[in-house]
Amino acid sequence: MSQTYDIVFLGGGPAGYVGALFAQKLGLKVAIVDRDGLGGTCLHRGCIPSKSLLKSAEMYREHHRGRDFGVESEGVRFHWDVALKRAHEVIETLERGIQFLMKKGAIDVYSGHGRLLGPSIFAPQAGTISVIPAREAASGLSEGELISGTHVVLATGSRPRSLPGLTPDGRRIFDSDSLWKMETLPKSVVILGGGVIGVEWASLFHDLGVEVTVVEMTDRLLPGEDEEISRELMRLYKKKGIRLYLGYELDRERLHVTDHGVDVVLRPRRYNTSDRNWHGEEGARTDREVASAHTDASGPLETTLTVEALIVSVGRVPNIEDIGLENTRIRTKDGAIVVNDTYQTDEAHIYAVGDVIGGLMLAHLASREAIEAVLHMTGKGGQRVDPKLVPKATYSYPEVASMGWTEQDARQAGYAVGVAKMPYRAIGKALIEGEHDGFLKLVYDRDSEDVLGVHIIGVRATELIGEASLARFMEMSPWELTRVIHPHPTLSELLGEAAFIAEGTGVHSGA
Repeated sequence: MSQTYDIVFLGGGPAGYVGALFAQKLGLKVAIVDRDGLGGTCLHRGCIPSKSLLKSAEMYREHHRGRDFGVESEGVRFHWDVALKRAHEVIETLERGIQFLMKKGAIDVYSGHGRLLGPSIFAPQAGTISVIPAREAASGLSEGELISGTHVVLATGSRPRSLPGLTPDGRRIFDSDSLWKMETLPKSVVILGGGVIGVEWASLFHDLGVEVTVVEMTDRLLPGEDEEISRELMRLYKKKGIRLYLGYELDRERLHVTDHGVDVVLRPRRYNTSDRNWHGEEGARTDREVASAHTDASGPLETTLTVEALIVSVGRVPNIEDIGLENTRIRTKDGAIVVNDTYQTDEAHIYAVGDVIGGLMLAHLASREAIEAVLHMTGKGGQRVDPKLVPKATYSYPEVASMGWTEQDARQAGYAVGVAKMPYRAIGKALIEGEHDGFLKLVYDRDSEDVLGVHIIGVRATELIGEASLARFMEMSPWELTRVIHPHPTLSELLGEAAFIAEGTGVHSGA
């Protein structure tokens, strides 16, 4: 007889464990089936360890500019092994905290690989899951322990997208999951992919003195962000010496790995050797125009580099394999599980949340989706989260954060778009901290006077975006934001000052 629960979460990451704790607070009997360790990718290989290393890099960077603040230090050295050790200590502390919460909430945690089973004489309930110890899952020799739930929530997360010929080896080729196997800091790296993860690792390695080259197939870094934000980040990255090859790709057939490094050949996308033209989304442009406008390329457009490490950062894909979907009526599309507006799959008692349903793959969104799913299955509401209410954060140097509509998307959607920008250099606290690069961009609707989006590049942007999220959630107008008093001197004045500019009463911007 299998153990029965009100809800079984398949996956113990930010969606699974947060959803389980929330359900327990509502008085439900809950279980988690977890294969990789409570906290998931975010805790063990993603958000937490990478931000820990970024903090170590920040400390190192700040020491080198201490003289500007009257502080001179000599002999400052960075120890990669110590930084890794500290990151692991942070992971262990947080994991122990999650385990404590599981025990306190009487939430049963099953360690192993979970698979959905179809109704049978052995598993008569549709919400039955077979839990197989991780070491036996690959062999398929074990039927596993059976548990069942009135409801099941699929929260199996995602993994780095792989490319043929670029399999991580833990020596020369890495992805975001295997970077923790990097025993020593390389002297040079090529980062394939200029999205959030690639930009963060570029920032980290550059701050530690590594020669960094970023290769991005589109014509800008952070292609999901507002175009002005991307342009500013590109300007600042090039200014500090990070080499950018935008609109370029890596020729995988000519990749050569040696004991000393990796030889890579970079070429413009859709490069045609017969006419030597590159055709981008904006129409035909000559190779020379693309190179001069978007990259550090000079001379021959096909470039060969030799670096000590190659980091593949080309996105993530949902983990939908081998979880028993074939035993259900659940549909998938483009590799992700299809859900309705309340996170239900085609099996009404089975929900799916987090990275496994595609879209924005963010830990805080996954947690919120799990809460909404629990609210729905318990009859307390619950609805799909509006992606325009979800803040995004990139922990590079400088930081980038945003929420809501970009200016470009808002115009295409037909809004009467208004824009107000406030530069960091006009804010006293930014000058005090010696961080005057960047700006805050407020996008609003001139007709409804609602805030549509806020986009920030600069120091502490990831902390500042919280107030912007609240403003959009409350459907505030720029005028209402001007009524909020921000303490002085603080970086939080950026949003208030931008609101004054939108109202035509800005006094500090010079506009």
